[in-house]
Amino acid sequence: MLTACDADRHEGDVGDELRIVSLSPALTQMLVELDAGEHIVGVGEHDAAAPPGAAVVGGFPDIQAEALLSTRPTHVLAQSQSVHLRRLAESAGFELVAWRYPATIDAVLETLAPADPDPPGVGSVIGRGDEAAALRERIEAQLASLKELTDGAAERPRVLLLIGTRPVTASGPGTVFDDMLDIAGGRNAAPTGQAGAPALDREMLLAAAPEVIVLMSPGDRPLEALAEDDRLADLRGLDIPAVRNRRIRIINDPLAMLPTTTIPRVTAELIAGLHPELAEAARAVVRGADAVDVAEIPRAMADVAGVRRERGR
Repeated sequence: MLTACDADRHEGDVGDELRIVSLSPALTQMLVELDAGEHIVGVGEHDAAAPPGAAVVGGFPDIQAEALLSTRPTHVLAQSQSVHLRRLAESAGFELVAWRYPATIDAVLETLAPADPDPPGVGSVIGRGDEAAALRERIEAQLASLKELTDGAAERPRVLLLIGTRPVTASGPGTVFDDMLDIAGGRNAAPTGQAGAPALDREMLLAAAPEVIVLMSPGDRPLEALAEDDRLADLRGLDIPAVRNRRIRIINDPLAMLPTTTIPRVTAELIAGLHPELAEAARAVVRGADAVDVAEIPRAMADVAGVRRERGR
């Protein structure tokens, strides 16, 4: 759902005068991908996708009115709204556009370039609807190729995607990460019927019994040994397959947590963590390499599965 203070503005009404404040890192990354980074004059706090030189206007919902207005925005884009922002938009005359925070990959793509142009997506709002539609098609093609890679995987492990470690917090069902995990050839081990980001105590971790644990930690350092890494302290001594078999991974891509155009890249890293034999092919899909021979993948997976069986004897 999109809401705007100027519903009469249509694609083609914007141009070089565009001055955008993005209050969502996910939207910032979409703008950058659409080559609109030079039009971003302000961002919220802790925006890893922000282009150099963009002013910081505070963190949502505590937006600093003076800082925001000093950027002289024509558009303010957000993934949530407040009465304060609406009043600022009405008094200052900028267009405020907000989308709901997405719970699925499809919702992310609808925010970028919806199948139905009403309400508009990010691309249309800034006058780049065609470019956004092409970007959506590319992302969908990449995700379809990644799914094709993992459809024939030798295993489909139970995976706990951790988005926090103190306390241990997982990404549950019905989230963008849940969709990504399905494409990556894994099954979400987080408890069903829980909130989108359930905190797990030791009993819940034992019941979840994940075969792989993936820590989503943007910009963080690589993992150390379980006994030495303080981020993994709550996992020590747990009798679960991921700990016993040392299948704990980290994805530290700076944009790993964002529901945005980087989803294929992060999904490829998930595949690398769950199915190492597919890592090169998955990354090649995202790079757009032409040398990926999907027909050869089942043979390679069979070879790796044979090696695993031999090691297990």
